[in-house]
Amino acid sequence: GNNGAEGIAMMPNGNLLVFCERNRPGGLASETVGWLADLNSGEIKATYMLPLPEVEGLGGKYFRVSGATCFPGTSEALLLFHYWSPQTKNQIKLARVVATEAKPDLASTPKILRPTILLELRQSDGYPVENYEAVMVQAVPHL
Repeated sequence: GNNGAEGIAMMPNGNLLVFCERNRPGGLASETVGWLADLNSGEIKATYMLPLPEVEGLGGKYFRVSGATCFPGTSEALLLFHYWSPQTKNQIKLARVVATEAKPDLASTPKILRPTILLELRQSDGYPVENYEAVMVQAVPHL
């Protein structure tokens, strides 16, 4: 299986946000792990537990992290979740999470993130959905 880093985003203050596509071996299928690390030193500044969205109508099946990006100038990240099966075809969800640094003595204690789903698209509903692997947010000037 594919358990490695899949969603990676540059965050403010020289931090790198990383989420695994699936949980570590032996971990729950309904969640995955992530970290906020200093880009230069590799120091772990926070450890996260990320609940994965359940696939509607398929009990015990969960979306996987497929991409991540930062909302410019914030500690918020946009996550791309993907799921595919022969019966559901491709499905994606976009969700927002806040990825803040932990206090130094708590960096190894997983913080539970609460993703807010912003958008859901299903190939079976006629949307041109594929196995997307990246997502991007671009700031636009105020008019």
